[in-house]
Amino acid sequence: RRRDDLFLRKNKMNLSSLLSNKTIKAKEKSVRLASAILNDHVSQDELITLAGNSKDSVKAICMEALEIVTRQQPDSCSEKVFDFALTCLDNKGNRVKWEAAKIISRLVVYYPHKNAAAVKKLLA
Repeated sequence: RRRDDLFLRKNKMNLSSLLSNKTIKAKEKSVRLASAILNDHVSQDELITLAGNSKDSVKAICMEALEIVTRQQPDSCSEKVFDFALTCLDNKGNRVKWEAAKIISRLVVYYPHKNAAAVKKLLA
């Protein structure tokens, strides 16, 4: 695993290859993505762009990674993460919605001007 992490750091982490790797479990993928974001090997915007264009299973992994980041360093998350989580509440996948709700709950204090929109979507 250590060699794999070194490879990912050197190559700015090839997100597509990590997410399509069938030998790594979803939880481990989320943890690796979160670690890469926290260590500035992958940008939040990069992950959001990838997740936005992906199927629900990949989007859920990306959302879980962002949720881990919000748990460990909520103040490092951009408003774009909050906005993306809001849009994910409309997703059909329950796992995506669940992770989005957790992200919103942690970031709502940083973006109080979006409280009304967040509450409206969470209660819908």
